[in-house]
Order: sequence, then C-alpha cells, then structure tokens
Amino acid sequence: ALSVSSLPTTPATGPSSPHGSLSPSSTSSPNNSSKRIVELEFCVKDTGIGIDKDKQHLLFQAFTQVENTYTKRFAGTGLGLAICQPLVRLMGGSFRVESELGQGSSFMFNTHFMVAPAAANKVPPLQPVELVSAPGTPKPEASVEETQAKAALRILVAEDNNVNQLVIRRLLNRLGHEVTIVDNGARAVEEIATRGDKYDIVLMDVQMPVMDGITA
Repeated sequence: ALSVSSLPTTPATGPSSPHGSLSPSSTSSPNNSSKRIVELEFCVKDTGIGIDKDKQHLLFQAFTQVENTYTKRFAGTGLGLAICQPLVRLMGGSFRVESELGQGSSFMFNTHFMVAPAAANKVPPLQPVELVSAPGTPKPEASVEETQAKAALRILVAEDNNVNQLVIRRLLNRLGHEVTIVDNGARAVEEIATRGDKYDIVLMDVQMPVMDGITA
C-alpha cells in the first residue's frame, strides 16, 4: 500500500548536456483532513539560461514563448505549461515557476492523491493475445514492397529538432522514400540551389534557426 513514509523527498539525476541539466524530484506530506489522502509536490529544476521575471507570465499563455521569433534558438510550440497548468488545477493543485536569468528555472506543482489499498498492488499477470485476421478479410492487391517501389520519392526535409528528424527519416524510409535532412532554411536553399534536380519534393519546417522556413 502507498504510505506517506514510502514517499520521501526523491531527487533524481536527469539528463544533462553542455547547456545544462535536468533534476526532477518529489516530496509528500499527509493531508490533515484524511489519512487516505496524500499531498505530493513535484519539482523539475534545470540549469538552463533562466527567464526574466517580467516575461515569466508568458509561459502559461498558449502558443507563446519568451523568444517569439521564427528564427528562435529553442524549439517548441509554447503549449507545454499552458496545458499543464489547467490540468493541475483540475486536480485541485497549483503550479508555480521560480527562475533567475542565467541561473536556471524550477517548475513546481502540487496535488492530492488517494492512498491505494494493499489489494490494489496485486496486478494480475498479462496474458498473451493472438492477433488473427477476421474470416473473409480480403488480401491486399499489391504487397507493401511493390507499393513503396512505385511511390518512392527523393525528399529534402528542413527540420532543426533532432527527435523530429529521426521520426521523419524512419517514417519516410519505411514508406520507401529517399530522405536528405538539413537543420535550417539557409541549408535547404543552398541544397536546392546546388542539387535541386535531385529532389522531387521539399518538406519545410517554419521555425528554425539561421533562416526560417517562410523566408526560405
């Protein structure tokens, strides 16, 4: 069963890079109104560039970022905290940010959880499930390999986010396409200017460093 004593402050060492590191942690305290309820506070602390106090209120506005230009250095849509804050409020908690420019930021929220009974910890083992086609299901007229061969394209992708690059490359490769990826609009323009006849189509991100997709 979950108990307050089993949830002490639990700092953790998160991912790090030359630009900073991330350290999540949580604390717990009993709720005075009921022994069946525990209050948890979660904190995610980074050692990044920090945020000016006069701009911290922008963090909770949808599609808004402190660096609000198409050639911004940091990726994102400006939706993370705008989504997190109302979710925390629906759970009866609160969200706050502490940050100093050049010193990093701390993002904290607290909420309440019911303590699970001991029986809830006994989870039955998963059973294997065999997936079969329903009787009478028609077979495809052409194989996946044949369809991919007919539709293969040479695609130039301009995308600065490393995760997005990986996802796009794997997805398009699975569809049988040949993919070249550049990380900003300026490199995309250079690639088309020097080897434009090599590509059938260009997929362009909008917000990228050096040169944004609209300018490119």
